[in-house]
Amino acid sequence: MSIKVVPDFYVRNTVVEVPVVEEYFPGIFSVRTCLYVGIRPQGWGGCESPNSLEQALLKITMEMGAVDGIEIWPPYVKRLRENPPAWLNYLWQRDICDIETRLKISPVRYELVVWWHGPEHAQTPTAGLRALANCEYVCFGKVLLGTPWGKSQNTQWAGFEGEADNPHEAHGWELTPDELDDLGYEVIALNCRRPEEKDRTPCGHLIACREVS
Repeated sequence: MSIKVVPDFYVRNTVVEVPVVEEYFPGIFSVRTCLYVGIRPQGWGGCESPNSLEQALLKITMEMGAVDGIEIWPPYVKRLRENPPAWLNYLWQRDICDIETRLKISPVRYELVVWWHGPEHAQTPTAGLRALANCEYVCFGKVLLGTPWGKSQNTQWAGFEGEADNPHEAHGWELTPDELDDLGYEVIALNCRRPEEKDRTPCGHLIACREVS
């Protein structure tokens, strides 16, 4: 496949969200069926939106499409079912890293499967690779991934204030552009540095996409 490195991404003063994804993968959200893996009931920084791709997911539903979701952590599932995002059609309470998840969902195939800033939450690389295989198995279009690039310090974060510890919030898998490339993904590596920084060590976000037939 290919790896495109975007240097000094923070100079653009934007975040990794819908316009950035569509810049590199035009039309990727123009689908009728989508599976979103790993739904937090609250975004980073107290944001009410569960994720930064919400506008794309809403667009799918507004155009008569359907977005299903998978979430493993029971307290998150409870909150999501009590107050579901406007785009959520159906919620599976399952672990994407579990082979049984593939067997449960496999009668359904999705045009787009999104695991957005979720691969790093696999407890081990082996579990992560199994999860990718599951994502690809239930897809007949494209698998879209988002994950940090570089060393993560999030090894034991417990989740949101006032909630029971969530072991699935910790990071256990550090993906690299080369590894994703070897797995058949087209990779966009956003190096979140600024020109004045002396440290040029890769640090930022990886966006990856693979066509599944």
